[in-house]
Amino acid sequence: MRRWLAQADEEAAGRPGIGKPLTAEQQRIRQLEAENKQLRGDVDILKNVHLCVAPSQWQETLGCLH
Repeated sequence: MRRWLAQADEEAAGRPGIGKPLTAEQQRIRQLEAENKQLRGDVDILKNVHLCVAPSQWQETLGCLH
């Protein structure tokens, strides 16, 4: 268990870690998971943008998004 956690920590930090290297498929899955996490964060920011913009500015703000 400790070795697995150490491997995960090393890979999360961008280092190769110890043990067997990841397959191309495993690397792609990790890349897609990271991208998915980033996109979900971006969506959350956009969902909450209306909290920072006054109703009188909504039309102007929404016009910039198109």
